[in-house]
Amino acid sequence: MLPVMVVTLVAMLEGQEVLAAIYTGFPLALLVASAWTWIRTRDIIVEIHVDDDRIAVRSLYDAAAPEKELHWSRLLDARREGGRITLQIGHEEFRLEDRDWDLLPVSLP
Repeated sequence: MLPVMVVTLVAMLEGQEVLAAIYTGFPLALLVASAWTWIRTRDIIVEIHVDDDRIAVRSLYDAAAPEKELHWSRLLDARREGGRITLQIGHEEFRLEDRDWDLLPVSLP
């Protein structure tokens, strides 16, 4: 939204017509921001459920609806790399940064 407002302000100060830019720029910027938010809420891992040799992870979007069923998968690999833990679950790889998980009770070699 900020780039649309800056461009509109500059165009107004230069005496150009800005009504068309406002009518197309703001909805377009809102659409892009909404799409980016939708993608990011599905990308951020906030819950990890562990049961014997199975593991389920929930994104921010999934955790907002806790009545959803967990999708259990096998944990194929778990390793510590510097300041993060890497989990290989099926065909997906998740990197958990230590600074984001201050209560993470996992000790890996």
